[in-house]
Amino acid sequence: MIDDMVDDEIGQQYLTQYDSFDLSEKAQRRMAVYAIKEFYATVMADVGREYLHIDEEVKRSALDGQWSQVMGRLESLDAVVPPEDTEKVIYGFKEYRIKTHHNTDFNPPKKQLEEARELAPDWRSWLLENSREYHEVREELDPRGMIVEMTRSAIIEITTGRDIEHAQSQLEDVKEEAEALKKRLEDVETEGGSDITLELIYLLRDALDLRQDMDEVWETEAAVDQHISMRVDEAIEEAAFNRHMKDD
Repeated sequence: MIDDMVDDEIGQQYLTQYDSFDLSEKAQRRMAVYAIKEFYATVMADVGREYLHIDEEVKRSALDGQWSQVMGRLESLDAVVPPEDTEKVIYGFKEYRIKTHHNTDFNPPKKQLEEARELAPDWRSWLLENSREYHEVREELDPRGMIVEMTRSAIIEITTGRDIEHAQSQLEDVKEEAEALKKRLEDVETEGGSDITLELIYLLRDALDLRQDMDEVWETEAAVDQHISMRVDEAIEEAAFNRHMKDD
């Protein structure tokens, strides 16, 4: 067994903060959105870096991007099924966080907040348990097995990655190429053996290149979101200024 590098209570401070809010009040529901989002984001970022060998950039990713990377690793284990409603919560809270940040009138739904809070401890335990298992399995792999696992994880991240409406055609092409790589990898695994062949090296290279292509699409989306956010903030400030001048 490995040492517990991440505490079993990771992110608990955000749940404690959430529990202090009165969800009958709109203002406190809005603050609760941030507390819940920080819980899920912190758990995935820390667990991902410690046990799943995800790079440091995961701490800057949106919830859905973090989740794609986490599942890209865990789906290499047999019969790994996240707790019910996990994806509903994660994808929903990305939307709620954006709406809360950009619209002072947005009133977060109490039911969804309560569902996310109820799921939190079981989801955290599930993620820790399976991530620690992944870490142990990965540590026992021989060099060939390590390359196979790295290739498989990259392919899964691509094929399970979220869709982006304005880049649908580009993403479909990338995912189609990933499916072809998946078939090539299955053929290599069927051959067996312990040698690191040129085909396996090329597979890893191609998978990492494709994942980079996918990352660039996501980064473009993030830049667009940031630009829109800035424009929205500017418009809000301008409207507030105009109202102030009119009142004067």
